[in-house]
Amino acid sequence: MNETMPGLNTKIAVATQRVLFLLDCTLFPTEDIQLNTRVFQWPKDMASVFELAKTRTGHRRDQVEEDLRREIDKFEEKIKTTNKELEIFMKKDPPVLTMDEMRSSVQIIDKLEVKTSEAETQLKEINQEEVYLDWDPSNYPLLVRIRQHVEKFGTLWHLALDFHENYEKWYYGPFKGLDTPSIQKQVESMYSTACHLSKTFTDAPAARRISETIRSKIEKFRTYMPVLHTLCNPGLRKRHWDQISEANGKPVVHDDNSSLHDMIEAGLHRIIEQLEEIGSAATKEFALETAMEKMKQEWSSICFECVPYRESGVSTLSGIEDVQQMLDDHILKAQTMHSSAYIKPFEEEMKEWEEKLISMQDILDAWLRCQESWLYLEPIFNSEDIMKQMPVEGRKFNKVDRIWRNIMAKTVADPHVLQATNQPNMLINLQEANELLDEIMKGLNDYLEKKRLFFPR
Repeated sequence: MNETMPGLNTKIAVATQRVLFLLDCTLFPTEDIQLNTRVFQWPKDMASVFELAKTRTGHRRDQVEEDLRREIDKFEEKIKTTNKELEIFMKKDPPVLTMDEMRSSVQIIDKLEVKTSEAETQLKEINQEEVYLDWDPSNYPLLVRIRQHVEKFGTLWHLALDFHENYEKWYYGPFKGLDTPSIQKQVESMYSTACHLSKTFTDAPAARRISETIRSKIEKFRTYMPVLHTLCNPGLRKRHWDQISEANGKPVVHDDNSSLHDMIEAGLHRIIEQLEEIGSAATKEFALETAMEKMKQEWSSICFECVPYRESGVSTLSGIEDVQQMLDDHILKAQTMHSSAYIKPFEEEMKEWEEKLISMQDILDAWLRCQESWLYLEPIFNSEDIMKQMPVEGRKFNKVDRIWRNIMAKTVADPHVLQATNQPNMLINLQEANELLDEIMKGLNDYLEKKRLFFPR
């Protein structure tokens, strides 16, 4: 307003000089004279309007300031009340930390946290209004102190409740299915928090005693973690339980509902070193067992690619390089696993699998050799003239051809490598076929040599 009005007054003064000039030259219509009169009188009228607006704004500002003062008074009373409730809560010193006591304390501190957050939000709104009124923003150290104590005591009681609720599950519930790495991480985090709280509550004896109590309970439970790790080992088998019983000096009875408490009562915490050795062996044995099962599972979906050969009605193997590479890798892996000191519990199974892989490799080598020779000789012995001139080799080739077609027919029916290489007497039949093929090749070479001598170039 202070910037706009002088500018408008200047423009009106210029307009006045122009109108006076025009009046010397002509007569204005009545409507124009009335319009110009309104323009010349407008600054005087606006001055009264501005004065009225200023008066009303002043009254409104007084009202807003009064409302804000009342709001600040209520706010101050509110945080004082919250502080009194907090001080009473901070003096809590229950002789025994029962679940009901911990749940009740968590509910109270959660409500105090809500009140503190609401107060902080309200203070931001008050500060914003103070800025609008050009006041210095209010500052309440008491609210800052309340926030600090609410956070500390909230952490304390939530830690107490969380640990005891989990303790019931971890210690007294079935240990079967527990995720020990996750439990270890939680326990270490809880222990670190408890140690920090014990150092924090230097001026709050009751809270310090509670934090020390919680820290001691967590520390005791930490000593049982090696036992729990062993009990929850997925590789633990009956033979390992027998070893545990032997190390314990008495039978350790367990089932799906057995708990860590049951095992501690049985005295397993006194043989932690032996438990860790047994658990370590179980883990390594389980890794070998899992690797063997993984190999078998990988082979279960591997198939031969069979391609029809011309119009012969029989197929041949194609794209065999990946199968050969996988066989080489798995044979090396199986031999390495077989040499491990931890293979003994399933050594026979490992031996059978290794032999199966080697057998598959021998069969595949003989198979590909047979296929190469068969593909070379099949067009030759498909000629009646050759069959008449080489009857002995022809009969041998017919026998090879029957073996080949029988093997390939079964392979096409079920191309899975494990099944296709498991045909009865397959290696013997292929070796026999390869011997016959060698004899046929020798006979064919002799025949061709005779033809060369009879018909020299």
